[in-house]
Amino acid sequence: MRCLYCGYENAPDAVFCENCGKPLAGSDQEPAFFCPECGTENEADALYCEGCGNRLGVRTPGEVPPQKSKRALLIIGVLLVVIVCLGAGGFFAYRIYEDHRSEIAEETEEEEIREAKADKKKQDTEKEETAKELIDFLSGQPLLTEKVEKKKETKHAPLLYNLAELQNDCSKFFKISPDETLAVVQELYEKKLVTYPRTDARVLSTAVAKEISKNIEGLKNIPGMRLFAEEILENGAYKNIAKTRYVNDKQITDHYAIIPTGQGIGALKALNPRAVNVYEAIVRRFLAVFYPPAVYRKISLTAMAAEKEQFFAAFKVLAEEGYLKIMQYSFQKKKEPGKDKETCDKELLEHILTLKKNDLLPLEGYEIKEGETSPPKRYNSGSMILAMENAGQLIEDEELRSQIKGSGIGTSATRAEILKKLVGNKYLALNKKTQVITPTLMGEMIYDVVFMSIKSLLNPELTASWEKGLTYVAEGSITEEEYMEKLTKFIQSRTNGVLNLNNRYLLQEYFDKASGYYKNEKRS
Repeated sequence: MRCLYCGYENAPDAVFCENCGKPLAGSDQEPAFFCPECGTENEADALYCEGCGNRLGVRTPGEVPPQKSKRALLIIGVLLVVIVCLGAGGFFAYRIYEDHRSEIAEETEEEEIREAKADKKKQDTEKEETAKELIDFLSGQPLLTEKVEKKKETKHAPLLYNLAELQNDCSKFFKISPDETLAVVQELYEKKLVTYPRTDARVLSTAVAKEISKNIEGLKNIPGMRLFAEEILENGAYKNIAKTRYVNDKQITDHYAIIPTGQGIGALKALNPRAVNVYEAIVRRFLAVFYPPAVYRKISLTAMAAEKEQFFAAFKVLAEEGYLKIMQYSFQKKKEPGKDKETCDKELLEHILTLKKNDLLPLEGYEIKEGETSPPKRYNSGSMILAMENAGQLIEDEELRSQIKGSGIGTSATRAEILKKLVGNKYLALNKKTQVITPTLMGEMIYDVVFMSIKSLLNPELTASWEKGLTYVAEGSITEEEYMEKLTKFIQSRTNGVLNLNNRYLLQEYFDKASGYYKNEKRS
């Protein structure tokens, strides 16, 4: 008889198993069979437990009862469903929490704005009441002259054009992008009208200065420039140009400033109006350096009322036109007399100059003038090029600032293309009518990602420090291998740092906050 517990074969008339001592099925001592897995009481001759489906007695190797297999699969399936539900529930709970927190933050921010506006209104009201009280106090009081100051101010012609300066002016004058300006001036260069355009220099070389009269002589063939060119040649203003700030060999690397050659004048007829205007701007800037500076008369008037309240007025009047007479562009509207903020009524000016201390001033009355400060103007395509050229100006460390001076971001030949690529990749938006540049949502997201991962990449000091290293290599202070080793370690450490970051949810907060300002943009 086979033992159901251990499988040992016993004698047919055995009552207890000779191996394990337990009663054999069918014997007089046979008890109820309790399942060792779940404890369920089964019939002695049962092969599978009625409670859990477990095989009772000895199982054949690899045998799995059908009931247990189905139940196990069912249990596993239920567990998987529970895990998935918990995960999904956790995610949705997190999003609900985040949305709720965002709503609370927005409400808090709106409340703070309302409170700030209310406080400002209260302060403005108090200031206005104080001002009215002051007006009431001063009414009827004589206004006397306390001091009149007179100064002279000279303003020299600006330096000659390099490509960045020309792109900036063309953005303001003609509302064209830097790459369009480069295309125009390249055309002028190919027609031999101007010198090489891809230059960072704003001065001439000594060698060019010696032969500059040839350039001026050629400009006599342009009707609008003839009188100016003849005047310069007659008075010999070009002869001492080498001693001025417009000539400096040390400030020239490969090419000197953009100036008219005085040649190819016949090609002007075949140019489109925009190209002609750009050429005019270059010519006028060139001829201006041969004229004397403009002279202004600055007058400051200080008056006093009630022996303690001071009032100030300032005037800036053009006394000698100097180079400004050549800067009247044909493509610009002429200013109406009196509209220029740097002019005032001559009779008023003469009267102010005759004033002495304690002279009585005519007074019509007082009024309160309200004003608000304005945020900095947005970059346009031209000013952005200048900002790229002078990227190191905000570096506080003087030594590092000197390393990046004169280089900035990109070169005169690549800055326009860099800007064009950023616009093409939808990182920046360029208004073609105004040339104003604004960031896109994608651009802000990229900035946030870099800011939260490798913040140093956003600092021009990093560029300056590596430029400093290149200087050391050139001087022989360090070897090329040492420089590359440091650069490689820097890249590896920053890359490993980014790989170990887990700031996804924090970046999501930045994205959600920024996206509120880009309602018209589709999220991707």
